[in-house]
Amino acid sequence: MKQVQMIYSVAGESNASGTEARKYMVGEVLPLDKPWQKKLAKSMIERGAAIEVQGNAGPEETKAKRKKAPAKK
Repeated sequence: MKQVQMIYSVAGESNASGTEARKYMVGEVLPLDKPWQKKLAKSMIERGAAIEVQGNAGPEETKAKRKKAPAKK
C-alpha cells in the first residue's frame, strides 16, 4: 500500500485495541507502520473518506565533494 491521504474529516480508532478514537483531518496522511493502521487505512478507503496516493520520497540532500586544487609550488 502506498500513502493514504484523507479527503474527508472523520473519526476513527487511534490505537490497536480500538479503545481510543480521534478525528482524522482532511489532507492528513495516515501512518501505515503497524497492521492495525493498515487495516484502518483500508477501511477509510472503502468508506470513501480517504484515497491512496503516490508517495513522493523527499529529496536526498547531498553535497558534491570538492576537488582539491593542485598544490602550488
